[in-house]
Amino acid sequence: MLALQYAVLSALSAAVSATDLFVSSYAGDVTTLSLGHSNGTYSLNATSANPGCGPNPAWLTLDAPRGTLYCLNEGLTSPNGSLSSFT
Repeated sequence: MLALQYAVLSALSAAVSATDLFVSSYAGDVTTLSLGHSNGTYSLNATSANPGCGPNPAWLTLDAPRGTLYCLNEGLTSPNGSLSSFT
């Protein structure tokens, strides 16, 4: 599995010079990871984190032309879900 992850990172880095990956966790954080390359080695480095998504993030959508990231919180531990946006 780890070899597959490195292969995917390798393919992504060959396609673009700078790559950001947005991830969410059940801690409610939205984290921005940057793909780095040095001496033939690739790495993912956290460049920012924001706790504003909610406790059960289920989906992230990027509206690149507007520079907005949307996070849908399922609301598993509350009566309602929520939608958060980040710029």
